[in-house]
Amino acid sequence: MSAALENTWKYHKRWSVAADKIKASISRWRLFVVLFTVLGAVVETIASQFTTWSNMVWISQVLAILGAVLLGLATFVGRQKLTSLRQHQWLRARSLSEGLKKEIYFYLTSLPPYIGNDADQILLDRTNKLCDLGKDLEGELAGIPDPVEQPPAFPMDMDHYIKERIDDQIHCFYRLRADQLGRKLRIIRNLEFSMGVLAVFLSALGTIYTTITTPWVAVCTSIVIALASHAAANRLEYLVISYLKTARRLEYFKARWESEKQPNEEKRRAFIQDCEDVISYENQGWMAEFDQTERDQREIGNHDICLKNSP
Repeated sequence: MSAALENTWKYHKRWSVAADKIKASISRWRLFVVLFTVLGAVVETIASQFTTWSNMVWISQVLAILGAVLLGLATFVGRQKLTSLRQHQWLRARSLSEGLKKEIYFYLTSLPPYIGNDADQILLDRTNKLCDLGKDLEGELAGIPDPVEQPPAFPMDMDHYIKERIDDQIHCFYRLRADQLGRKLRIIRNLEFSMGVLAVFLSALGTIYTTITTPWVAVCTSIVIALASHAAANRLEYLVISYLKTARRLEYFKARWESEKQPNEEKRRAFIQDCEDVISYENQGWMAEFDQTERDQREIGNHDICLKNSP
């Protein structure tokens, strides 16, 4: 086993774990923001109407305080835990992991520049340069042990490359993740629709019970906005489409290779390069999409501040 390969594999796996931890933290805090926002709106509305239902004013006051705390927590958590810096740290950690993984498979399949006796030294140098790009994030690697899983065997023939790289990406990542995110997106869309229907129903009741139903229409609207924002922040629809498209393109390249009548070294290298480019472009695409979303949200925030400060 090559020491250079083991070294690169180790850092690829450690950066992958670090990226997963950062992403999990972001997703968890986003969910908390949605829950705090929804619960805060519900509790505040109950508090505003409680005196109509009961003479116990103190309960209304307690509920009003609780609702204010929940809404305040939603704002505080959003500002403290969902910063653009944290988002960029996740994107960079994932980019480093995927960049190292690409180098590993170029090395395993002897693609340029990993041709000749200096392949190990080239891999060490390129690994070191990639890791240097994340030297300010190395604190995220603290506590992450070296991987137990061993790197694929070198050299890697085409059957193993297709099985361990292409088939694994298609079935164990792209299609699997598309299914998971698709289910999550459907749940959110169904909840949005249900809240919309409820808002229409309450609006109709408002013609008779205006005082009671009008605040709850506002609550339903707030829930729909919170759910839509959550789906947009996680780019669920974009990722489902992107993952399925990438899986389809990899299946196309795989089928084209397997139907090749006279495979040669040039075609072998072209096939691997095409597959790695597709994976790389997909990674760059969703990273740019998340980064653009973050910039859009900052611009909206700055616009709101300008409106508040304008005469």
